[in-house]
Amino acid sequence: TEELPLTVNDGKIFCPGIGDDTANLVALLMAAGYVTEQGLLPGQSKILDYLLSHDGCEQKALGEAFHLEAATVTGILRRMDEAGLIEKHVKEGNRKSQYVFLTEKGRKMAAETVRPIMKSCEERALDGITEEEKAILLKGLQKIYKNMTKGSKR
Repeated sequence: TEELPLTVNDGKIFCPGIGDDTANLVALLMAAGYVTEQGLLPGQSKILDYLLSHDGCEQKALGEAFHLEAATVTGILRRMDEAGLIEKHVKEGNRKSQYVFLTEKGRKMAAETVRPIMKSCEERALDGITEEEKAILLKGLQKIYKNMTKGSKR
């Protein structure tokens, strides 16, 4: 069974694709409510943050990074495109794949709103948590993920 893609780096618990420099899993969970107040729908904040570091990535890479079905990614991106946060383009010679780019509005939202909120939530969530406690949390989350994905398509 696949493990939850979490790692501990510099005392922070990271989930690849969320934005390795500021966001971690706990912050993502806490920040969800705060970014919703900024007009973002569930899933959009982590994609904005990811695109800050991976602008122009292939659409299917987003699904892989976040363990989402293609249809889920398509729906999230459609709403982000309608909101003017991203643009999708086909690159020459590869008409089957769509590539996702932040618009100026999306880049500003990610850099000035999403990342600061996630950083603040991360600091708040992990305040007073020792390295040993972080390691125990990570181990527990790995077990939960393994249990929940037993027998699934993933």
